[in-house]
Amino acid sequence: MRFVCDRMLGRLCRWLRMMGVDAIYPQEVPDAELLGTASSEGRMLLSRDRALVDGAGDLGFYIEALDLDGQVLEFMGRFGAPGDWFTRCTACNGPLSGDEPAGCSGAVPEGIEHRHAEIWSCRSCGQRYWPGTQYASILKRLEGLRVGGCYGEVACDGPR
Repeated sequence: MRFVCDRMLGRLCRWLRMMGVDAIYPQEVPDAELLGTASSEGRMLLSRDRALVDGAGDLGFYIEALDLDGQVLEFMGRFGAPGDWFTRCTACNGPLSGDEPAGCSGAVPEGIEHRHAEIWSCRSCGQRYWPGTQYASILKRLEGLRVGGCYGEVACDGPR
């Protein structure tokens, strides 16, 4: 399934992309254009604007939560938990492909190609990714959300 997020859900859109979801985020466009994109591209519109979601009919889904974790949980509650993590560019939504670290010299900060066995490149915009300092915390957060809505050191009995 493919999605279009309105301007109120930019952060959710980036996290959906990390989870491997095809999600676009056209910034500062009129509602009519968002509805047109959803319709013409067969995308589900995600929004915090009830009137916009109502206008999308079956192609609209209202996200009630204000916080990112709640938004991700609402998404997974309706559409399921995505499983192809780290396959989309967080900047442009393009597909990622694995690169040999040795071939990335000059395209990543000095030393990265020697410290990491995995480096990914966006086939659309050329952005490079590697499992840096934030990678472990992102994995922990995504895993916690997928298995029940909790992450970190917080004890939890299920979705919030």
